[in-house]
Amino acid sequence: SKGTGSWSGSLAVGSYSVTFGAVSGYNTPALQTAVVTGGQTTPVIGAYTNITDPIISGYVRAPDDSPISGVTLVFENNGSAPTDGNGFYTKTVNSGWSGAVTPAKNYYTFSQPKAYSNVTSNQTNQNYTGTYLTPSISLTSPNGGEDWQRGTQHAITWNSQGNVGSTVKIEINKGGVPNSTIITSVSNNGSYSWLVLDTLTAGTDYKIRVTSTANTAYLDESNGNFSISAGIADFKSYYYWDFDTDGSEGWA
Repeated sequence: SKGTGSWSGSLAVGSYSVTFGAVSGYNTPALQTAVVTGGQTTPVIGAYTNITDPIISGYVRAPDDSPISGVTLVFENNGSAPTDGNGFYTKTVNSGWSGAVTPAKNYYTFSQPKAYSNVTSNQTNQNYTGTYLTPSISLTSPNGGEDWQRGTQHAITWNSQGNVGSTVKIEINKGGVPNSTIITSVSNNGSYSWLVLDTLTAGTDYKIRVTSTANTAYLDESNGNFSISAGIADFKSYYYWDFDTDGSEGWA
């Protein structure tokens, strides 16, 4: 039990190992040895001390060593902690905690999460490096060499990183000259299904351009030309039943 206590009893001469039972919230004293000689016993004292929950702390900095504030350090099954203006974070965890710590902030990538097992002492200088994602858009299809028929459906695809905005504008150029706007604003989710219009002139000098609606400096277009060719609808045949003056008839 908590507090002080004692035990007495008759023991034969010899050497004995003394262990202390676990008490919740306290550190258990180490194994000790009691020596009995000539009726005398060496006193054995075990001191229980309060368990102090450990602290994990460190800094999150950019590659140039400048601090990154507003980073959330997520402690697996143990809450989270933010970085301050100096990029410093601190978090008290339960003694014996095991899990991973993962930093997160929009438009940043970070060094690998740190894994911990049975943490019972303070862990300092648990530092991370964060890299800001420079805003950019990269068109991936059509990117040159494709042949898309009029009247067919195709996916226009792109990648984006950083704070380029939530929507983009998609246009089509022909011979380096703007031809038409496919859509003025669509979700920046990396893909748009486009029906190639029958009204587009067949040609081999088309490019697609994707532009951020939040900042037109963020854009990309096809690396090379792609083709738009005549579709099935362009090869319609018309038939009618012909009654000729000579009395003959048939499909014409």
